[in-house]
Amino acid sequence: MHEPIPEQGAWLKQVVRGFFAYHAVPTNGRALGAFYYHVTRIWLRTLRRRGQKDRFSWQRMHRLAADWLPQPRILHPYPDKRFAVMHPRWEPLREFRVHGFRRGAVSNDRPYRAST
Repeated sequence: MHEPIPEQGAWLKQVVRGFFAYHAVPTNGRALGAFYYHVTRIWLRTLRRRGQKDRFSWQRMHRLAADWLPQPRILHPYPDKRFAVMHPRWEPLREFRVHGFRRGAVSNDRPYRAST
């Protein structure tokens, strides 16, 4: 609260950037915007409490936030683009097999059984 505004801005920039790095996934844009708004609002309230003279207006706060805080934007691709790797065991044309099932010998059309 009592630190200079550039120090507060640098610290908040790290916090907001870290939040966006984790939460900036597709379809989460509204939550990113809400986080940005609430950080700005709380920072304004904190700066207004620093003295008895309330000189911080929203216009000044918007300029301050634009200078220090990163804008909310989606940083990660959709999962189908991000995980577009085919697993080596998954092949679409491979026949379906259940593990533990043994097919009988082709020549006698009988299920597999131990020799007696």
